[in-house]
Amino acid sequence: MLLQNERLIGGKVLEDLVFYEIHGPEAESYLFNQTTNILPSKIGFGEPNVFVTNKGAFICAFYLYKKSEQTFWAIVSKKDKDRFLERLELFHISEEFETNEFFENYSILVGEQALDNEYDKEIPYWFYGYRAKIVFEKSNLEEVNGDALKLFHGFHEKINRKLFTETRYIDFCYDKNKGCFPGQETVAKIVNNRGAALFPCLLKGKNLKSDNLEKGEYIDSWEDYHLVLLPRENRINHSSMKLGDSISREVLTFPVLEETPKEWAEALSDMAYEKFHEGNNEEAKKLLHYALNTKDDYADAYEMLGVIYGREDNYQVAIELMKKLSEIDSSSIMAHTNLSLYYMKVGEIEKAEDEKSKAMLKEFEKVGQTADAEEVAKKQKEEWSRKESMYKQVLEIDPDDFIAIFGLGELAFIQENFEMAKSYLSKAIDQNKKHSQSYLLLGKSLVSMNKNDEAKLIFEKGIKIAASQGDMMPANEMQSLLNNL
Repeated sequence: MLLQNERLIGGKVLEDLVFYEIHGPEAESYLFNQTTNILPSKIGFGEPNVFVTNKGAFICAFYLYKKSEQTFWAIVSKKDKDRFLERLELFHISEEFETNEFFENYSILVGEQALDNEYDKEIPYWFYGYRAKIVFEKSNLEEVNGDALKLFHGFHEKINRKLFTETRYIDFCYDKNKGCFPGQETVAKIVNNRGAALFPCLLKGKNLKSDNLEKGEYIDSWEDYHLVLLPRENRINHSSMKLGDSISREVLTFPVLEETPKEWAEALSDMAYEKFHEGNNEEAKKLLHYALNTKDDYADAYEMLGVIYGREDNYQVAIELMKKLSEIDSSSIMAHTNLSLYYMKVGEIEKAEDEKSKAMLKEFEKVGQTADAEEVAKKQKEEWSRKESMYKQVLEIDPDDFIAIFGLGELAFIQENFEMAKSYLSKAIDQNKKHSQSYLLLGKSLVSMNKNDEAKLIFEKGIKIAASQGDMMPANEMQSLLNNL
């Protein structure tokens, strides 16, 4: 796993920060109206945020921590100090708040093991997409490579001279629903259209020089990974890009690493599973506890932890974990099955029988859900039949109606009538050569018919068309399917 030491064991990262206290009855409303992201709603929490110009250019990023109902801390990179203050005061006319700089000894900690430690004075923090904390004391933890962590989330100060929409802050610090802020109209127009003309990606491969990149802009490298800005037509995940040195490199679109709590928990649980099967129970338990620190309602981690403690004959801990699993996942059969076993092991026969009954009840509920699913499937077939009839009636009036042709092709694909799907979807492409979804479904139909050579040609053509229009979801799916052929 990339940067496993930095991301999982963790440590301190070095970055010069400046701390400001923004206090007053109108501090919150003013900050809300000037920033691109939501504000922290609860005391003791924080959110990353950004200032942009009226034309949507990136000014600076910062972290807002809610200290009290009328007080926020703004934590800013020292190099952005002047830009932050200038922009903060730009529209400050009569609003009641004041800004004061204060000084603290601090350390920035990232990585699950580092975050697992508790300190007398600490606050949550956001370090370029990674969960972090700031502790207000000197830390003796080892330094980790902060620049590499930034690069693998697509952040670099060279990119900060661009439009906000051309930075990865758009993925973390932009709330579409919060309403107006200076520059909002420009940002929304780009986001709702085809996205940024250039956007960060990674190229994976041998040494890359800036003059090798004919399209886009080279930013920086870490080992065989190169941070670049690429145009829309080249931002296809796992595609191969041949550069000026005639060497092909793999394109990786973000996120490359896990970014959401669920993704982190899944990755940590997968590693724990490997350690468990290697017989390293202690390491597996540690990783599972990290997973639950990240996402405290992750059911798989509770189940695996319970099983491990059960195999170690630590039945009381196993019982508590399985109880928690049953609370989080009310449909879990294994929670009650394991509880029955563990209660039996500790001699609580009545509870064991009760849990056994609950497990059987869950099995019956599952059978009932299967019957419900069969009824849903029946209604779905009736709906497909209704749509098919409607589309055919449209074609009787207008044989070239694109929506009806594509609709029949899509229905045929869903019902696994791939020969018919091929016929309709080919006609759909004849009618609209820029319809990305038609290429995707036609290619899938051809794969299902074992016509892989034809499918490759369709996917290759469809990827180019989808990318040129900013249809990145079908483009990336076609690239993934093409890579598997």
